[in-house]
Amino acid sequence: MGIYINPAAGMTKEEFLQKHGTKVQEQYIPPIYDHENEKTNIKQRWVAVCLLENPHFTAAGIAYNKAEYDRFVSGTNGRRTEWYMVPIAALNEQAGIYPDDIKLLLGE
Repeated sequence: MGIYINPAAGMTKEEFLQKHGTKVQEQYIPPIYDHENEKTNIKQRWVAVCLLENPHFTAAGIAYNKAEYDRFVSGTNGRRTEWYMVPIAALNEQAGIYPDDIKLLLGE
């Protein structure tokens, strides 16, 4: 299903990404995956996040492995997207990310 950023009350997904992330163009996302095992390149300590505009809400999905990244790239169906690079350290309970999600992000 994926891992999504859902910040604590008082902060929108967009505000979270503006505060903690760096906006990038999709074609300029650095190589973020270890191509040998397709897991997040944790040596870099950040992940790509896709802010996807749906008709009634936005979703901020974390591309934590190559399959998730490819899903966001190919599955937008014309919806507007923005990409951000976000430090893994910023993905905590305040972002709606919990310890089991972090383990998945880190490929554990």
